[in-house]
Amino acid sequence: CENIASIAFEKDVIIEGTLTTAITTVPNRAGLSLTTNKNLIIRTGGSITTKGDPNSSGPGGNGGDITLDAPSGKAILQGTVDSAGGTGTTGGKGGSVSITAGFDLYHTGSVITNGAAGSSGEGGEAGTISMLSNSDSDMCFFKGMFNSGSLSADGGDGITGAGNGGTISLDAGECGLGDLINAGSLSAHGGNTTTTG
Repeated sequence: CENIASIAFEKDVIIEGTLTTAITTVPNRAGLSLTTNKNLIIRTGGSITTKGDPNSSGPGGNGGDITLDAPSGKAILQGTVDSAGGTGTTGGKGGSVSITAGFDLYHTGSVITNGAAGSSGEGGEAGTISMLSNSDSDMCFFKGMFNSGSLSADGGDGITGAGNGGTISLDAGECGLGDLINAGSLSAHGGNTTTTG
């Protein structure tokens, strides 16, 4: 199973630098699970990355899955969340990203789960992107999902085959009370391949 680093906080989490995980089995990177009982904020210029490492002589590294959960607060995401695969002879797979907020979720940055290009083999598959606001169905509020950022879950290009694109899910909660407003860029296409026949 995938190695995952898990961290939990009781207060606000504000990320202004880069939070990353270690390489596990070269060139694959560990996943990350971050939970806070207050608000989660990634400032402009801040980032969370579990991107797989490139490998010029073998398969590219797989990106680690990322789970960000603020069940009792807001999520304000102005920076970058990146779980893309690394380039290689075959492209690394993108890790999946799941972001949940108990109240509003504001996203103006970028989330990247792309599969990577394969220089002589197949491109990597993209991971999924899931964003959920107003997550507590027992406490319904007029809270919503507001995206004006970039969400990218594209498959990687390859020589012998292309990677599949991932799925993107935006959900304003089960209560039906919150708004879901998207003014951002969503991309989830498969990669290209040069294979003929």
